[in-house]
Amino acid sequence: MEVADTIDRARLLQEQDRAGEALELLLAAAAEHPDEEDLKAEISFLYTDRGLGRPPEESDQSLADFTEARKWMELPLALAGTAKILSRRGDYAGAEALLRQALEADPELPEAHAQLGINRVSQGDMAAGAESLARTLELAPGHGPAYVWLASALEGLGRPEEAHRTLLEGRRRCPSDDRLLVPLGWSLAERAKDPAGARDAWRRAIEINRGNADAWRGLAWAAAETGDEVEMIRSLDRSQSLDPEGTKSFLERYGASLPLLKKYVP
Repeated sequence: MEVADTIDRARLLQEQDRAGEALELLLAAAAEHPDEEDLKAEISFLYTDRGLGRPPEESDQSLADFTEARKWMELPLALAGTAKILSRRGDYAGAEALLRQALEADPELPEAHAQLGINRVSQGDMAAGAESLARTLELAPGHGPAYVWLASALEGLGRPEEAHRTLLEGRRRCPSDDRLLVPLGWSLAERAKDPAGARDAWRRAIEINRGNADAWRGLAWAAAETGDEVEMIRSLDRSQSLDPEGTKSFLERYGASLPLLKKYVP
């Protein structure tokens, strides 16, 4: 199979939620064609954006897996991907060192700027985080997570209207990113006082990914707000089946303010 055909086949597998098979196909091709830059880029994308370098809290093998995969990857992007895993472990110092190394090699690598910004926001440095995330979006306007984290940073800086506009721009640029549509829904509900728009955002997120538990919780909240107990229970059941702990936290947070939810608080 030609390299271009292999990449097309791998992308089709990803669309079918068979990313593991896509990776196996690409690694096999990379073994035969170790100098093919397109293959390296595809493998890098799988390991970073698709999360195949699994966070160590899910698998202790993940860091070793990711390090092994580096030989098939562009070095700066591999460093950024490894930093992403270290960040999930809470090793922000180790992650920052790798991100600095990645940016020395490629000062315009969006993934490195994004992870640097995410780490800074996670550590409470909203101003520095916003700066890195804004730079990410200058370089890669289609980077969905950067919009979400930039909005969070702007909220932390007391700039809620900018945060809301950031999420709206994210939806325009990344209409199929279900992860972005969840915080947009909350911003529409709570900031813009647009519950219908919020429901539309969460419903669209579920159309894209029925496994998005956060979107199901958003719909449960919207149903509780309007007194639709049947819809609320259906959405809560879906959320519970996908993410029991997240559902429990959601009920504890909103149960006191919404009578329909209150009786389901554990």
